[in-house]
Amino acid sequence: MRETFDRLLHLSVEQAGLLVAVLGLVGTLVTTLKLSARMRRLAGLGIRTFAYRAGIPSRKYGRWFVRKYASIENVYLDRVEALDLAATYVPLTVTSDSNPSDAELLGTDVMGANRGRKIIVLGDPGSGKSTLLRAYGAGITKRAWGAILLGGDWRPTKGEVPFLIPLRKLRAESGANAVEQYLLKLLIDAGITRRPEWCLRRLLKDGRCLVLLDGLDEVAEARYHSVLQAVGDFCEGENTELPTGLARVVLTCRRQNFLKIRDDWMPWFSDEFYMLAPFRDSDVQRYVAKRKSAFHSPKSPKTFLADLKASGNFDLHRSPLILAMSVGLYVRDPAFIIPSSIPVLYDAMISEMLRRRSADSSPVSQSLKFDAMDKRRLLRDIALKSAELSNHFESFSRRDLITHAEFLSPELTSVGRDQVDEFVEEIVTRAGLVFDASDDGLLSFTHRSIHEFLAAEAISRMEDGGINFISERASHDAWRQSLMFVVASAPQADELLIRIASVSPELAGHALASARVSKEVAAGVLATLGDRARQQGQVKIIVPAILAATRSPEPAISDTAVQLVREILLSNAEDEQTDGQVDQEKRLRALFGGDTFGALQVLDDVANSNSPQVAALSGELAGLVPNNARLVAPLWRSLNTPGIENEPACKAIISNLLTLAMKPDCFVELQSQETLGEREFSGRTLSEVYPFKRAVPLSSNFVKLLALADELSVEPLGPKPCPFFEAKRLDPKAFKNLERDNRYTVKVPIHVTQWFLTTLAIVGTLGAATWATYLLFVDFGRLTRPYGMNNAVLVLLSMAAPYMAHRFIRIERLPAPGSMQYELGCFSVVFAPLPPIAISVALLPIAASSVVLFLIAASVANFVFFFLPLARVAPLTHVFYIPALNPYRHVYSDPGCRHWVTKPQ
Repeated sequence: MRETFDRLLHLSVEQAGLLVAVLGLVGTLVTTLKLSARMRRLAGLGIRTFAYRAGIPSRKYGRWFVRKYASIENVYLDRVEALDLAATYVPLTVTSDSNPSDAELLGTDVMGANRGRKIIVLGDPGSGKSTLLRAYGAGITKRAWGAILLGGDWRPTKGEVPFLIPLRKLRAESGANAVEQYLLKLLIDAGITRRPEWCLRRLLKDGRCLVLLDGLDEVAEARYHSVLQAVGDFCEGENTELPTGLARVVLTCRRQNFLKIRDDWMPWFSDEFYMLAPFRDSDVQRYVAKRKSAFHSPKSPKTFLADLKASGNFDLHRSPLILAMSVGLYVRDPAFIIPSSIPVLYDAMISEMLRRRSADSSPVSQSLKFDAMDKRRLLRDIALKSAELSNHFESFSRRDLITHAEFLSPELTSVGRDQVDEFVEEIVTRAGLVFDASDDGLLSFTHRSIHEFLAAEAISRMEDGGINFISERASHDAWRQSLMFVVASAPQADELLIRIASVSPELAGHALASARVSKEVAAGVLATLGDRARQQGQVKIIVPAILAATRSPEPAISDTAVQLVREILLSNAEDEQTDGQVDQEKRLRALFGGDTFGALQVLDDVANSNSPQVAALSGELAGLVPNNARLVAPLWRSLNTPGIENEPACKAIISNLLTLAMKPDCFVELQSQETLGEREFSGRTLSEVYPFKRAVPLSSNFVKLLALADELSVEPLGPKPCPFFEAKRLDPKAFKNLERDNRYTVKVPIHVTQWFLTTLAIVGTLGAATWATYLLFVDFGRLTRPYGMNNAVLVLLSMAAPYMAHRFIRIERLPAPGSMQYELGCFSVVFAPLPPIAISVALLPIAASSVVLFLIAASVANFVFFFLPLARVAPLTHVFYIPALNPYRHVYSDPGCRHWVTKPQ
């Protein structure tokens, strides 16, 4: 038998037996599965569960999500950029509307922190709402992969899985469960075609489902209520089969649109919202620096920032969208000059994008066939037509674009009737202004603001200048941005502004910033706004409109607006006083209804007013808001306003900035601001106010702020004096030598807890007392050697040694803010000399061998077992300074000013 198996099958008997057993097992399993559907279901469930626990579906979906959303086409630079949270993406900051402690947070931190299951993120046009969702989703997906590749938890069951849903694509009117159906569609698109509902159910039950609802403001008015109902059903779903209520949801919307529908979403969805903050100066610098590779000599990020500051339009570029446009034009067009207004920038950007890939614009690219002006005519008309149809700026179909192109073809110079399809295709694929928004032929502009600008351009070309059209739509929030574009581009806007003011005075006030109008019309608009602002709860809505008017190119209009805004913001200040001091919380409630974000928005507008009378208000407004880095830029810009030094409130601005600079993040923000343009200080003056050579440079903003503070005798606010200013005021010589003395001080860090010191003291003292008692009653003779009763002098000397030591060694607390200074040798609080006496008596027999050794041992023992615990210096982290040459050495350890005197990291 053995020879037969070996000859025929080349197998041993044992191998053949194993093969038969395996085949039998497989056959039995196949038969069982064919006979039992239940067994098949159980087997499938087991396989799916194993795959899920192994993270296979999550990784498969994650790869699809990263391919789809982890990169974004920067149409302004004509390149694809990875949405890497560390490389090209500049983290956006947000402010909470209801929680002052959250005055400034990173947008990605808000989305990732445990701040509730539902989050609302608002922003102005072009502020980066959609980019934030895409960057966060791609970021958490990549981090999950990183944990796997680096040997982390190979089953990422706790990692969230992001689902991005553009709400304009959500067809909620098609029936119930619209959101669930869209999530299933995304799973199927990612390749999870077998039982995607089972995978979604597990993600929901494990709390791993993150739904990102983007663009509530882009939902058409006719579909809004069905979308609201669909999102509500999803968020409150308690179905055990598909518990959608367990999902975490983030919703984005334009702020102006959301405020109109706030009651529809709050508080059932969330009881607060977060607002994307404009780019700070440091954010603008980081954005440009991260795109260094796009610049070509002689242009560079440095030259762009210099030209931007020289243009006087830096504040216009705090929007990520505007900044992206400007960088793109600056890089591609050698003759580009940063424009003075947003409409001019949009006009230049659209013109460049329509012609940039033509032969004369980009020799490398294939020549474009059709004229840029013909393309602009078609896009302008379709922008207005599509917005008119729904009274909203929605997508439009490719068929509509082709139909309108056929209608216009006789008037187009470069398009024949038989070339319409080719003409439309070149616009869609080459211009970068529109893209395929869905698989069913819908097109959208790359950004809604481009749609709004082109529609405004079409309105301006109407026979009556768009007056009647504007009158009918001035009350519609969807048309707000377009109407602003219309007014800004009109050569004479009196009639336009009168029509707008009759419907929306607040919109008319904003339009005054760039409108060319008569003084009489402007005065009427401002008078109406003043009346509105005096009504309860209207300040935070109306004051920004009046502040916008202070930037009017007409001096008479801006002066009237300045007086009006001062009257409103300073009115009734005496009524909100407590014990002679203004009650800031009461003022915040009176002016802004307690809305911290509203106060920050007004503060930004005040700082941008370029009027010293208005900018002087920033010091008072800053006092209404909790200290955070968002205050630094507007206060510094206020201080940079020409003529601000003549305003009494200038001292309050400087004092606020010094107080903010005591926080490290605010200090960094201050240093990143543009330099003071009007004030120059001599090197000697700067060296006197800041005699530190190994810390921040004398040319820095902080040192110039110190020079201003010294000139006006200003110090930081706060209940406790700042050690830096205290040393400068009380002992100028010690202040001047502080850096030198610090270099020659030895720092010894010690980490100790109070319970350890207390235990050590109890054990040591009890042990010493026990041994001293034994010697007194059993072996008294050992206590009298070598000097008899004169040994008592040695005991006193051993107790005095720690007192002498504390004159040489100082202990300071690090890094707890506002902490007290502790010193050793606290004889003023010694209530009983018995413990140190017991310790010294217990060690007295050592004196018989060596008096010096006894004094050292007894002094150290008293120090460790008595004086150190008694000083109550723990639980802390301490630094021993040996020697303490300068009485103000703690400037280097105080958390409020140590970053002022050390070299920036």
